[in-house]
Amino acid sequence: MDKTESFPLYDKTTLDIYTKDTMQYYTGDIEKAMHLWPDGRMTSSTYEGIRGDDHYVIANYFEDTPYPEFMDLNKTQVQEVAAASLGVVSVVPETKMALKAENQVLTEEQQQVLQNSSFELADFCQGVDLNHEKLRELGVENPELRLSLSGQELKKPDLVEKYPLFNKNALDTYTEDTVQYYTKDIEKAMHLWPDGRMTSSTYEGVRGDDHYVIANYFENTSYPEFMDLNKTQVQEVAAASIGVVSVVPETKVALKAENQVLTEEQQQVLQNSSFELTDFCQGVDLNHEKLRELGVENPELRKSLSQQKSGREEIAEKKVHDKSDNLTYANDQPKQSPRSRR
Repeated sequence: MDKTESFPLYDKTTLDIYTKDTMQYYTGDIEKAMHLWPDGRMTSSTYEGIRGDDHYVIANYFEDTPYPEFMDLNKTQVQEVAAASLGVVSVVPETKMALKAENQVLTEEQQQVLQNSSFELADFCQGVDLNHEKLRELGVENPELRLSLSGQELKKPDLVEKYPLFNKNALDTYTEDTVQYYTKDIEKAMHLWPDGRMTSSTYEGVRGDDHYVIANYFENTSYPEFMDLNKTQVQEVAAASIGVVSVVPETKVALKAENQVLTEEQQQVLQNSSFELTDFCQGVDLNHEKLRELGVENPELRKSLSQQKSGREEIAEKKVHDKSDNLTYANDQPKQSPRSRR
């Protein structure tokens, strides 16, 4: 995954400008460093053993980004925003500590630097989700009209990176196991997925399930606990981890979370329909604290929702390898009777 996809305001040229303008320099000595960047480089303001700045100097980085307002934030806010949008780690040689946000995923380069040091890695905050509401709270006007912090004008992350539990083969398994089918007719659809496919449980004009059926999707993921959540929680978690949109033909409405970014495929489907897109919730950040609240034990020991596939997902891929050709679209519906496993 490209570093600009994980941390949309990080840019090597901007870092060079910031380093020069603040009279810092690059160092390979972590004992002199103040910040560790996603590409593994470290910056320092230490001359003749004396550090010239504190970590708040990083606010100056934002001068040459689409969000110069971040320069006016207080020290705590600046460091939280820097972790979220730049992926930077604060280095404190005095205490031999390296500080990151709890929900921040280090790059391989950062991990290598820290592994080769005696510094202890610790979380200084839970981490922030820079959605529209949070940006407004931080003083950004009309964030909807600004360059997105999720990757606009940058290489777009693939679906697994944006929605870590979405997997096409797991979707095939879920669709077959719940006796649904793929449809291109949004008037029959119940869910619109990140790859633009739609699933339906409607047979002979009668819908066989409600939207809660999506809980079954999580059976073949690394978080089967999500199957036991209530309907509201399931739909919030599905929006955050799968990127799915709930389709309601009865009212011609498509429902997403406020902080959910639709894929181009989803936007295209909705633009070609008469359905209205609206938010059904603010959206959730599936960090460790939230996962514990949802009944996930020891989330620190689980594979992160922000990166690699789980073993269960890989099993799902093998499980459907010989079955995917049996899945059909609406004009060739499977003959089984509709049923729900919930």
